[in-house]
Amino acid sequence: MLKTEQQRLINSYRYQVSTYNRYKEEGLPRAERMIKSAHLSYKAGEAGHLELSAALEAYAEVEKLALEALYQANELALALEYLSISSN
Repeated sequence: MLKTEQQRLINSYRYQVSTYNRYKEEGLPRAERMIKSAHLSYKAGEAGHLELSAALEAYAEVEKLALEALYQANELALALEYLSISSN
């Protein structure tokens, strides 16, 4: 049973790290490009506060999701560490 729990934690940890990396490598850069584009459109008078605000909100949401995945990965790492200590 201990090995089953350990494997479940390892799989969950890998998933959360993968999720975090995907947000970091793809989601955040895409959201940054959206902000830059919205800011340029705003400065050129082609977009209003609403569009700029929506781009900033989208970036904040992606960043929040990335941080949540990182937090979950850290929680799982701690659980794995605890499991390995308690099994010795």
